[in-house]
Amino acid sequence: MLLRTRFQLALLLLPLATSLLFSLYVVDRETSRERIAMMERLQASMQAIMPGLANAALDADDQRLHEQAQMLIDQRDVRGLSLRTSSGGTLLHLGPSQRPDTKTMLESDAYPASQTALVLVMPVIDPWRESRRGEQMSWLVLEASDTRLVLHRYQLLVGYGLANLVFGLGLLLFAYHASRKMLLPLHDISEAMTRLARGETHQHLPIHGNDDMSELAEHYNLSVDQLKRAREDMQDQIEQTTLDLHESMETVEIKNIELDMARRKALEANRIKSEFLANMSHEIRTPLNGIIGFSNLLGRSDLDNRQRDWLGHMQNASTSLMSLINDILDFSKIEAGKLKLEKVQMDIEPLIEEVLAMHAPEAHRKNLHLLGLVYDDVPQRFEGDPLRIKQVVTNLVANAVKFTERGEVIVRVMVDDLSGSSTRLKIAVADTGIGMDGAQRNRLFQAFSQGDPSRARQFGGTGLGLMISKRLVEQMGGEIQVESLPGHGSTFLFSVPVAISSIEERPREVVFDHQRICLIEPHSATRRALSYLLTRWSLELVGIDEQPDLVVVALESSDLKRLDEWGQRLKHLPCRVLGLLNAPLPANAENLQHYGIDEIVSKPVTRLQMRHKLANLLHSPRRDSSSLQDASPFIPLGNASSSARLPSSIMQPAADMTTAGMAPEPTRSTSLSAHSAGTASASVQQPASPLPRKCVMVVDDNPSNRLLAEELLTDMGLDTLAAQSGEEALALAQQQPLDAVLMDIQMPGMNGLEATHALRHLRREGHGHLPVIALTAHALAHERRELLAEGMDDYLIKPIDEGLLANMLSRHLGITLSPPPTASHYRGYSSSTYRSAPAPTVAATVVAPAAIEQDAELPVVDMSLGIEMAGGREALALEMLGLLIQSLPDSEARIRNAWESRDNDAMVEGVHYLNGACRYCGVPRLALLVEALETRIRVSGLSQLESDVDALFAAIASLEVWAETAEGQTLLATPDNAVVPSAEAAPSGAPPF
Repeated sequence: MLLRTRFQLALLLLPLATSLLFSLYVVDRETSRERIAMMERLQASMQAIMPGLANAALDADDQRLHEQAQMLIDQRDVRGLSLRTSSGGTLLHLGPSQRPDTKTMLESDAYPASQTALVLVMPVIDPWRESRRGEQMSWLVLEASDTRLVLHRYQLLVGYGLANLVFGLGLLLFAYHASRKMLLPLHDISEAMTRLARGETHQHLPIHGNDDMSELAEHYNLSVDQLKRAREDMQDQIEQTTLDLHESMETVEIKNIELDMARRKALEANRIKSEFLANMSHEIRTPLNGIIGFSNLLGRSDLDNRQRDWLGHMQNASTSLMSLINDILDFSKIEAGKLKLEKVQMDIEPLIEEVLAMHAPEAHRKNLHLLGLVYDDVPQRFEGDPLRIKQVVTNLVANAVKFTERGEVIVRVMVDDLSGSSTRLKIAVADTGIGMDGAQRNRLFQAFSQGDPSRARQFGGTGLGLMISKRLVEQMGGEIQVESLPGHGSTFLFSVPVAISSIEERPREVVFDHQRICLIEPHSATRRALSYLLTRWSLELVGIDEQPDLVVVALESSDLKRLDEWGQRLKHLPCRVLGLLNAPLPANAENLQHYGIDEIVSKPVTRLQMRHKLANLLHSPRRDSSSLQDASPFIPLGNASSSARLPSSIMQPAADMTTAGMAPEPTRSTSLSAHSAGTASASVQQPASPLPRKCVMVVDDNPSNRLLAEELLTDMGLDTLAAQSGEEALALAQQQPLDAVLMDIQMPGMNGLEATHALRHLRREGHGHLPVIALTAHALAHERRELLAEGMDDYLIKPIDEGLLANMLSRHLGITLSPPPTASHYRGYSSSTYRSAPAPTVAATVVAPAAIEQDAELPVVDMSLGIEMAGGREALALEMLGLLIQSLPDSEARIRNAWESRDNDAMVEGVHYLNGACRYCGVPRLALLVEALETRIRVSGLSQLESDVDALFAAIASLEVWAETAEGQTLLATPDNAVVPSAEAAPSGAPPF
């Protein structure tokens, strides 16, 4: 607000406010005086007629009483009166009705409050009873109107208001003229300050008189002079500072040049170190993968016991070395801060299943019990990093199995602090192993350190696993801790925050029709978990003597040596029997039906497996009673139970738990009720109503890849559909329902990711989730995360491992599949690893030129290798080799055109197509070159690839020359009885054989 305005308001408002307050005081005082005068006048009138009024009332003279009252009501301002008895009755009333109630009215209530009238109450005293004046015979109530007082008040307010208005106008004029006169010097000073702000320091203000304004002008002039001198001094300082700055800039520039040179040297040293680490990683991984792969092939040959023992040691050493390399790479990434976390939708249950399935063979070897428990309040879907959570759980379970010689390893998954859209996921891994003391626990999470260094020689390990797990958990925002006592086992527990969309319990997967189940399980934790799960599925747990509909019996590896005894006790049962074997499934698992075991699965069993087995057996017909006559009564063997009926404690479910249903051994799960064509024994009884066959579609633009995938799926007992493009896959999906899809990623036109999104949209309209498994010949670590983030349920690296494919489809389809009997489990001659090992990172896949120069040592064609990769099918191997040779001219032309035009995308597409075609053919030289070339293109583009491309063209030429030789012509001229129809010639949806 301007100073002028404040001055005017002060001159105007203060006097005007004082005048208004004084006027209100005068009006209020005058009104009060008038009211008091009227009250005194009316009271005097009432006292004057009181004796006559009392006598008239005593004499009961109504006329005289009325006359006395009329004298009073004729007074000015009186509106009405009443004469009432002490009991409340009315003796006389003149004027309007009275509001006060005289029953409780005392003499002190003479002036009751009223807004429009003044009411006076006075007792009428008996004049003849002076000694008893307190006895009142009646009351006189007088009501007077205050209208005259109100009008008088309004007259005063109007008068004083007009007077204040005239006074305010006068003050306004006075304030305006006074402010102009007094503030004019201030206006001059303001203009001078404006000029000073613009830098004009040559003008001074005039000084008149000795008042305050003159003093202010004098101070302004002094400030102008001082500012002028300061400006001159500042200009001198600026010039001097500029000279100093120029000298400093020259010095800083020299230092910057030195720092930049030092930085470039550091970056170059870091690049050399990273390149060295990447090259060494690949140099180690490439031969190591070859060692592992060829060791597996060697294990299938005829070896004596001593050679097989040597081979086992070599495989164990190779696996340990691969694990060490992976740990060192993860450690390096964490130390460099290059480890990135992802946030995708995930379900913890299949993750736990996969981890326990990975460690089931070692647990079976030690006769340990593996069990996973996922609590009901754990959300079914939440956002997290499944790869890193799985890595931590895998490390903890591996340590638990390693340091436990007997007993159990239990993984529990629960939630903590469940609120809003986030929660903390808690995973505990408990074992009954050797345990640790306090000093050992303090050394646990240090790099290259173990709890007890002396045990490293016995159990092995580098001491990196727990440190990596701790850093991963902390990077995810969680914490990890351990509880352990020597000789009493250990419990590792970690918690990580996750984002959830809804707070709901896990739904029941299936609801049965209250069938009766007899569960015989000696392991208490497994028994409680299975009891709860079966009860949750609406199944009734009964004893063996209560005519159950199904018997679920747990078996140990030692029980396989006493099958005759088990058979005598199981074959007499009229119901079906499901066996849960805590050991790898035997090679002759089909023969277990002769001992009364209709189906058997290897522990730990998944919920999908359990649901499928229960549904299959409960819907199968009961056994023929004629075959039960000679059977012995059922008495469980071993430590299962001592009587035919289980104790009540066994039947008690575990509270708030559901089995995570750990996955079975990856390649040994067997269903005795439905076998692949050509493998079922005639003595095996097939169920009367088997489940419908599942249909899997293979989408791949390479004919040989489609052909092999169809063969593998057909031998697993699955129906197949084949599509060579994403568009064809969508058309087939609209014609026939699908249960799963094997999807190639890089295809011309609609690629695998686009086709997957379209299939998801199509499936969403028809309801139900369609599992899509990516097939790729080249999956780096970041590419693998991108595949999962884009909606793929899983992935397989070519060449396809039959065991991994069977295990993956078993999990996603909810059935038990076994790899074909001729499956070789070959894992390739290239740097690709199988599914259980992490895919190579970008830094780990840079192929050194020296490694490519060694390809000349590999043969052009290796038919034994091709037959192994085709699952032992010679005709199929020859057909795929023929298809590859037929496609070589087109592939060479595409790659050559892309190379000459330096088109990176076209080069990647052409090399990737050829890489996929070589994955299933016995052409080791070309396969290694094309995979190495694709890796280098993806990592560093097309720079410095001349020698690699020339080597690739030379390998293609060598293969074409081989095809023209007598050996090639003889092999490719397949006899008529071995001709295999191509995938294109096969009818849609039918297997090629």
